[in-house]
Amino acid sequence: MKSRPYRRNGKLFRYDFDNGIVECIVKAGKQMIKENAEWMEKFGKPMLDLNEQGYWTRSEAGLMAENWKNKASRDEYLDEWILEMDEEAERLAREFILWG
Repeated sequence: MKSRPYRRNGKLFRYDFDNGIVECIVKAGKQMIKENAEWMEKFGKPMLDLNEQGYWTRSEAGLMAENWKNKASRDEYLDEWILEMDEEAERLAREFILWG
């Protein structure tokens, strides 16, 4: 069972209670859904693993269910994770600009 999407600082998350995993998810737009269908047609497998609501999992991390259920703990954890993801994205962008 998975939680409803939870928005924090512009990102979406949900909790997988069966596996003790918090997921950073992204809602696919019309263009992304179209490209995924074209990819499936061309290569026989999806480019993105979209669920029935049109979400795909960007990243996952372990988290105890008690920490997900406690809003203060959840928000603190997600804030740190968001910071790490943003720093990683900035580092990758700098490397791309530097090395192409």
